[in-house]
Amino acid sequence: VSGSSANGTFRILFIGGDVRGVYVNMNGEKQINEDTLDELEGNFKVNIYVSLEPDAILKSFRNESK
Repeated sequence: VSGSSANGTFRILFIGGDVRGVYVNMNGEKQINEDTLDELEGNFKVNIYVSLEPDAILKSFRNESK
């Protein structure tokens, strides 16, 4: 799941129904803490992606958050 607005963007990675990763860029500050999602507000364009190979997505997500 990803979302974007004028104030920031977020990505949440779910595998098997569990949150496995969070990335938030709010006002230019990058966070990987799930609690940061509570600070987001406003209208967001939300996209939902589905992959039949979650290991490839997880590897890509870890590389982006470095």
